[in-house]
Amino acid sequence: MLARLSIAVLLSLPCAACAESAPDELPDLSAPPGEATAPAAPLQGYNLDTPIQLLASNPVTSAILDENLPGLLEDSNYPFFKGMSLKMVASLSRGQITAPMLETIAEKLKSVPVTTASN
Repeated sequence: MLARLSIAVLLSLPCAACAESAPDELPDLSAPPGEATAPAAPLQGYNLDTPIQLLASNPVTSAILDENLPGLLEDSNYPFFKGMSLKMVASLSRGQITAPMLETIAEKLKSVPVTTASN
């Protein structure tokens, strides 16, 4: 199941050559290297929009993923989809991650308190 999910995710990723053809869409890197940037907003709670990598970094949310999507965090293509949310990966899974599965995960994620160590 996860092998097909990984292939579906990889096929939907934009190609690197496409990024080269649109230089106006690249981030502006002309700012001085020492200039401060705005800090990321603090995490308000875990949900289906939380990046998978952040869910994997918390033992409680990682256990929720392992219980409901076994093998996801050990998948060989994890580096390619770790920055995506569960919603995004589900939309690319061609039905392998279902709405009821997401609902179950979402309910469990709501119950996990966010600590400063999780951010």
